[in-house]
Amino acid sequence: MAPHHDGTTTAAGQRQRPPLAVWPCAQHSGTPPQEELTQRLITDLSAPGDTVVALCHGEGTALAQAAAMGRSVHGIEVQPERVRAAQRRLRERLPAERRREVVHWQADARTAEVLLAPVRGRTRLVLLRLPRAGRHTDAPEATVRGDHFGRLTGAAYARAVQSLIAAAAGLLRAGGHLALICSGHGQVGREADLVTVCAHAAHAAGLAYVQHIIALTTPVSVDATKQAEECGGVPGGKELGAAHAKAVTTLITPCHDDVMLLHKPAAGPAGEAGR
Repeated sequence: MAPHHDGTTTAAGQRQRPPLAVWPCAQHSGTPPQEELTQRLITDLSAPGDTVVALCHGEGTALAQAAAMGRSVHGIEVQPERVRAAQRRLRERLPAERRREVVHWQADARTAEVLLAPVRGRTRLVLLRLPRAGRHTDAPEATVRGDHFGRLTGAAYARAVQSLIAAAAGLLRAGGHLALICSGHGQVGREADLVTVCAHAAHAAGLAYVQHIIALTTPVSVDATKQAEECGGVPGGKELGAAHAKAVTTLITPCHDDVMLLHKPAAGPAGEAGR
């Protein structure tokens, strides 16, 4: 699906909202939904020969995918075990000539504009899956640095996200896109809504919010209501009981990732931006 740039307007007096899309990932067994998502983003938003950057790249799935599709690839990941996993993935999935098109660093992604200076202002697509807040608050300093995202919560985490988005924006060429992936994990307590934090940070970085994508991470099941109508009965009336109490909790677990598709406007007249 090509990105939309026109926005949508609701009732009179309300703010414009970016167009909403639903991508049915996780519907095909055997393919992890995160891989489906990054594959489609790379395919739709870049072309062979383009520069693609993956920040917080984890175990390197996006690096391998982009390189296999003929892109020039750069990446940054702070966790050493994930960097090693990415190196193994690249060796397993790519021939030597394609591996030469991949440059990735073990570092804090907020330093991207410095580490990736050769592609600053030249990148067609930046993929960024935001690290989760507060995952390593009790980890020893030797394992996770004090300023690592996994140690941060609340306002400190929001400031770190702002720095990361600003660094990503600096890498983009005019007409380029930042695909910002917010994993579908519920935020509790007084944590700020992550999508809202990202939207404000993107605006401050000069990026346009052109589309919001709901990327499914679980399969869509049968519509029980429709099934009951077809059978002339009450939906699930005979099946539900006390034994299903635990199963109900699975219905409210996260089932999608939020993807914010952001665009760096062209400096010149409309229509000059391109690949």
